Amino acid sequence: MNRTTKALIAAVMIVCSTLASAQDEPALALADIAGIDALPDGIRIAEPVQVRDFLAQFEVSNGTGKYLVEGVETLNLRIAEEAALTRLLDLESTPELAERLAKIKHIEPIHDSRTEGMRGRGPARFFRSREDQLVKNLIALQRPMLEKALSERYNPTLRALSERLHIDPYSTHPQLRARLDRLVAAMVEDEALAEALLAAVKAPEAPEIAVDERLWRSSPAVLRSEGIEAMMKMGVAYRASERFFGNPYISPTLALQWLQAQAELGPTPGADAMVMLGVAAESEAEIRMLITQLRWAGAFADRNDPIAAFNVQRQAPTFRTRGNRVVVLLPVEHLSWTKPFAEFAERPDMLGSAKLIWVSGEVSEAAQEGLKANGWSLRKNLELP
Repeated sequence: MNRTTKALIAAVMIVCSTLASAQDEPALALADIAGIDALPDGIRIAEPVQVRDFLAQFEVSNGTGKYLVEGVETLNLRIAEEAALTRLLDLESTPELAERLAKIKHIEPIHDSRTEGMRGRGPARFFRSREDQLVKNLIALQRPMLEKALSERYNPTLRALSERLHIDPYSTHPQLRARLDRLVAAMVEDEALAEALLAAVKAPEAPEIAVDERLWRSSPAVLRSEGIEAMMKMGVAYRASERFFGNPYISPTLALQWLQAQAELGPTPGADAMVMLGVAAESEAEIRMLITQLRWAGAFADRNDPIAAFNVQRQAPTFRTRGNRVVVLLPVEHLSWTKPFAEFAERPDMLGSAKLIWVSGEVSEAAQEGLKANGWSLRKNLELP
């Protein structure tokens, strides 16, 4: 038996082993998902909660309908935004405003609620060894739904109202987004109404959501220009920076969060490659995962063996330490030994003095065994910075 035949047989055995051991992602009870606080009155989450691409898929119900949420981080944000939604509903119910709103034509929301939590692929796609081009092409067709933006005529009013309410003007909460659009349109059409509303609305004494004040003070165009300049100072090429801010899934809010997280690491080799992952992101969930990884890498840098470089290989967001260790940081709810992740873990090009994988959530027994068999040192149920 020649060397080529032996190599082929070995490759077939590895593939068969991966296929045999691959497992489906679970459906979990809400109480089993870490990080879920008590739900506010009127908020319900359907159970069991399905995990897809490592993130819990929550179906949230409130007094006005349902929407889908990917991941605990986004769920906690949506729950905080429910208070803002209640305040807007109270505003709309006042007799004068209700009468004026009835005269406003229907307005398409900036963010289509169908696009959140309903993709063919989520953050786990970054850890696939092979791209599914058909699915990628289908998702690309959804992008135009998110390319709408408030015109320059509407944006100043949106920012002014959001500042009074102390909320993110670029929130992607589907129901809050629709209410904001409608109110802003009414205010632009009726200056007297706008003045009365802005004078009457006050921010809550204890804001539910931390908001970067630049979102109220600066237009998206200004934030984009300043963001590109900031990225270039961190060693990112102009073209990559420009394309990053052109991704329709990256709102001004998320862009500022990315910049702040990346600034904590400072100029780092491979920054262009990490930014290009943001360019390629196909959902808000992917962007949030990457931002959390950057924050986590910044916290990791305080240790004796700090992060020294981005180690992006074949689209997998990993890091390399000064001691040449390969580090994977996964801010997810439940890591299963799925076929795509098994392919990632078994990759022969992940070389270094050691291979570390940190997971914020739970890890299945099959995944623990598979990672150990492939030389990965695992830490799970870690608190995110």
